[in-house]
Amino acid sequence: MGAEPSARSRALAAGALAVTTLLGAAWGCGGGQQTESAEEREAREAALIRQQLHDSWTPPVLLWRVTVGVGESTPSWVMAALPYGATLHDALPAPHDAILDRTTHVVAEVDPGALELPALYESYRLSRRDRLDRLLGAGAWAELRTELGQLLPEATLRTIRPWVLALHVSRIRMAEAEADADQRRRVAGAASTSSVTSELIEFARTRGTETEWLDADPTTYIADYEAIEQAHWVLTLRDELESMDAARARMEHLRTAFASRDESQVRAACAEVNANDPEATLQAHTLIGVRAQRWLPEVERQLRRGGALVAIDACTLLADNGVLALLYGTGLRIQRLGAPPGTERP
Repeated sequence: MGAEPSARSRALAAGALAVTTLLGAAWGCGGGQQTESAEEREAREAALIRQQLHDSWTPPVLLWRVTVGVGESTPSWVMAALPYGATLHDALPAPHDAILDRTTHVVAEVDPGALELPALYESYRLSRRDRLDRLLGAGAWAELRTELGQLLPEATLRTIRPWVLALHVSRIRMAEAEADADQRRRVAGAASTSSVTSELIEFARTRGTETEWLDADPTTYIADYEAIEQAHWVLTLRDELESMDAARARMEHLRTAFASRDESQVRAACAEVNANDPEATLQAHTLIGVRAQRWLPEVERQLRRGGALVAIDACTLLADNGVLALLYGTGLRIQRLGAPPGTERP
């Protein structure tokens, strides 16, 4: 089990053992009452311990409880999220969702609304000398027109920067992976709308809970993508359009890894996205490191306030150079919650 449930389970089990020992002693001194045999007492104690373990078990979850130190400090939490392809219920199954009632402020990476396609394509256009149809080549361009031709005029489509469309098309592949998993019909060009982060922000706003961003200015977040060479995004977009089955399979792997609540599986799924391109792998590793280092001071500040729920993309949180790895060096007390991945209630 995770550190906190395991400690609680041991305490409950010890309490059950103490109670049964006292009851056994009282039973044996009850004057005229039958004395309980050692075997009966052991069986009864074992049954009580099993029941206590059963009652204290909680499902695996990618959630960490953070406190400033030993004592009565108000806890905060860090959770892994997916920007699309999973729901808030997927990330916080009961009874872990109870922390939402204890949260005083929610912290996410950036306002999700700032990353929607309509908010991006007006501001992030190619230079006049570039045209996306020429950059992509005939085959990928034809696929892109099929995907997004009903959403955007061709004249607009050919002027949008490749990174904007690469991010959007990955959401389309995720929507297709979700449809396949649910045995629904795919909807051509439809992007995934299921988002842990967006649902969490909407929940907070509905409840009147304070919301804050690690990148308060979305242009800071977007600048990370802008810093990556255009050639990388052209290759990424072309791959998503010309190798749709492989791109869809990567999105499905990411979904299932997240649902497993297994850190190693999530890291493998994140790495798989760029597995065929060493340069892309390096770019992704660098991007994660840049964001983790930039966000760490604000993440630590929010966690030390107490009552914070900080939601960070699973790939950025769990990477070897990600936010969680850096948090372990801050002196904060960090406890993984829930049972080990792959286990069931005793």
